[in-house]
Amino acid sequence: MCIRDSTKAIELYIVARERCEQLGDNYHRALCDLDQSELYLELNLIEEGVQLASQAFEGFDSLGMGYEAAKALTNLAIGAGRQGEAFRALGLFEKAREMFVLEDNLVWPALIDVYRALVLQQEGRHFEARRYGEAALEFFADSGLASRAALCELLLARVYLSTGELRSARAKTRDALAHLEEADAPDLSYRAHFLLGQVEEALGDREKAFDAYRAAQARLENLRSHLEQDELKIGFLKDKLAVYESLVWMTLGGKREPRDLEDTLAYIEQAKSRSLADLLAFRAQLLPARGSAQSGLVQEVHGLRQELNWYNRRIDLAEIRPDRHSPEQIANLRRETRDREAQLVRTLRDLGARDREFASLQGAGTIGLEAIRESLPPDAVILEYYESRGTIIAVIVTRDRLEILPLTPASRVRHLLRLLQFQLSRFRLGRDYERTFADELFATARAHLRDLHAELVAPIRDLLRSRRLIVVPHDVLHYVPFAALLDGDRYLIDDFVVCYAPSASVHHFCRNKAAGGGAGALVFGVPDAATPHIVDEVEAVAGTLPDSRLFLGEAASEENLRRYGPESRFVHVATHGLFRYDNPMFSSVQLGGSRLSLFDLYQLELQAELVTLSGCGTGLNVVEGGDELMGLVRGLLYAGAKAALVTLWDVNDQSTCAFMKLFYRHLEGGSSRARAVQEAMRELREQYPHPYFWAPFVMIGDGHGEK
Repeated sequence: MCIRDSTKAIELYIVARERCEQLGDNYHRALCDLDQSELYLELNLIEEGVQLASQAFEGFDSLGMGYEAAKALTNLAIGAGRQGEAFRALGLFEKAREMFVLEDNLVWPALIDVYRALVLQQEGRHFEARRYGEAALEFFADSGLASRAALCELLLARVYLSTGELRSARAKTRDALAHLEEADAPDLSYRAHFLLGQVEEALGDREKAFDAYRAAQARLENLRSHLEQDELKIGFLKDKLAVYESLVWMTLGGKREPRDLEDTLAYIEQAKSRSLADLLAFRAQLLPARGSAQSGLVQEVHGLRQELNWYNRRIDLAEIRPDRHSPEQIANLRRETRDREAQLVRTLRDLGARDREFASLQGAGTIGLEAIRESLPPDAVILEYYESRGTIIAVIVTRDRLEILPLTPASRVRHLLRLLQFQLSRFRLGRDYERTFADELFATARAHLRDLHAELVAPIRDLLRSRRLIVVPHDVLHYVPFAALLDGDRYLIDDFVVCYAPSASVHHFCRNKAAGGGAGALVFGVPDAATPHIVDEVEAVAGTLPDSRLFLGEAASEENLRRYGPESRFVHVATHGLFRYDNPMFSSVQLGGSRLSLFDLYQLELQAELVTLSGCGTGLNVVEGGDELMGLVRGLLYAGAKAALVTLWDVNDQSTCAFMKLFYRHLEGGSSRARAVQEAMRELREQYPHPYFWAPFVMIGDGHGEK
C-alpha cells in the first residue's frame, strides 16, 4: 500500500523531476508537475499550483497526450478560479472539456460542467450556473455516482437559495441528503445539512434551521480525516466556520437560559479550535504529542490518518475513472474507509482523555466552562471576542458569571483598525518625517484608539470588575493593541494587567502545564541592515537573564534551538517573520541560515516559562484574519512554553531594545509575566509617548503565573 503524505510527496516530486530531467524523460517529468500541481491546490498554494499545472500542460501537449493535457488544463482553470479570474477560468474549463470529449471520456466533461457551474454561481450568473448544474446532474444521476449527483443537487440548491426560490432549494437539498444516504460521503453530508439550515432559516423556521445546523455541526465534529478531498478543489461551500457562526447567531436571539449561554461559548471555542485544526490539517498526521505515555495511541492516530488519506484518494480516482473500477470495488473502499474512521474516533477519544491539548489540535476539542473558570487566576476576567455574521460579540467569563452580548458591526472595527494601521505605518517614512509631524501623529493615533475603545470596550466596561484582563481576540482583532485602547486620557493598561490567549481553552491548557524545570536562557539574534539594534537588544537580554547562551547570525540556528531550547527557562529570538496570507501554515520565522516554518514550531520540544519572538511583526498595511499570527503563537505554546511574548507590528528596534531591557528587569525582580509587560510599557511610555513604540507587545498564554 502506498500511503501519501503531503510534505514527503512534495520532496519526492522534486527529486523525481530532477531525475527525469537528467534522463530526458519528458513524460514522467510532466506527470510530476501534474500531480504536484494538484497537491498544491489542495494545500491552497494557488500560485505554485498554477505554475506547475501550466508546465504540465505544455509538457503533455507537446507529447500529444490529450487526456493528461486536459487534466493539467483543468488544474490550471481551478487555480484561475481560486485567484478570482472567473473569465479566464471559464475559458480554460471549456477548452479542457473539449479535449476530454475528444478522448471519449464520459465522466470528466460532466465534472467540467460542475466546475463551470460553481464559478458561474460564485459570480452571480445563476441562470447559466443552473443550466450547467442540471446537465451534470442528468449524467451523474444515471451513472451510479451518488456523491457526484448529491454535489450537483447541492449546487442547484445553492442557486435556488440565491435567487429566492426557497422551496425548490429545500427540495434539492433533501434530494441530495437522500443520495448521500447511499453514498457515505460525510463531508458532503455536513454541507448538505448546513445548506438545509440556511434554507429553513430563510423560510422563517428557526427551529428547523437550528436542528439542521446542529446536525451539520455534529457531522463536522466527526470529520477526522484532515486531508479531506475538498469537493472539486474549488472551494465549494466553504462553510466549516460558518456553521458555528450560524449556531452562535441563533443562540443569541430570544430568551437565553444559562445553559444556552454555555452552548454559545462552546460553539465559539469550537470555531476557534476548528480554525487551527484546518490550518494544521495537511500535516496533522505527523504532529507529535508530548510525553511517552501516549506514544502508542499517537502512532495509531498517525497511521489511521494516513490510511484514510489513501482511501479517500482511491475513491476519488475510482469515481472519475469508473471504466477501471467496478461498483463493488468502490463499495469495498468506502467500507474500509468507514471502519478506519470509526477506529480513529475511538482512538482520538482515548488519546483526548490523556492529552486534551493534543486532541484539540487534531480536531475541534475544547474545554468546558467549569474547567475554564477553575483555571482563572484570582481577580481575573476573560474578555473573549467572536465575529458572527458581521457582528462582533463579546463574552465575559469570571468565576461566577458568564455574559454574552453583541457589540458592534465588524466592518466598523475593520475600518478603524485600518485607519490606525495607516497612522502607524507613517513611522516608516523616517525620523525627519516623524519629528516634523510628531504632534499630528500622536493626536491622530490616540483618536483612533479612542474610537476602537468606544466600539470594543466601552459598552461592557462596567462588567470588567477585575484588575487582570485576559483578552481572547478573533479574526482581525488579533491585531488590535488592546493595552493602548484609550478611554479619555487613560489607556487600558493603566487599569488592567493585560494578557492574551488564542482561546479560553488554550488559556486553560497553559495554566495547567506543569513547570518545565528549565534553567538559564537561550538568546538568538538574527540582525540585518534594517535592524542594527538587534545586537544591542540580545546582548542586553543575555546580560539581564542569568546563565544565558547567546547566538548571533548564522549561529542562531535551528540546530542550536533544538539542542538548547528544551533545557532553557527562557527563549528569546530577535528576528523577522515571513507571513503567508494565502496559507498561514507556510508562515515562518527567520533563523540563522534557515527558516522555521509554522509546522516546525509544533514539533519543537520546549519547557520554557516564556518564549519571546521580538520583531516578528506582520506588517502595517494589511488587515488579515489573524490565523498567521495565532498559528505561530499556539505552535510555541503547544511545544511546551507556558507563555509567548510577540509583537503586533514591525517594531522600532531601538525602542524594542529599551522595552526588552525593562521587561526582563521587572521579570527578574519578581513580577509576573503580564505585570512585567505592564510595568515596562508604563516606563517606556515616558521616553516614547506614541503607542507605536510601546504598545505592540502582547503576552499570550499564562501571563499571570500564580494560581
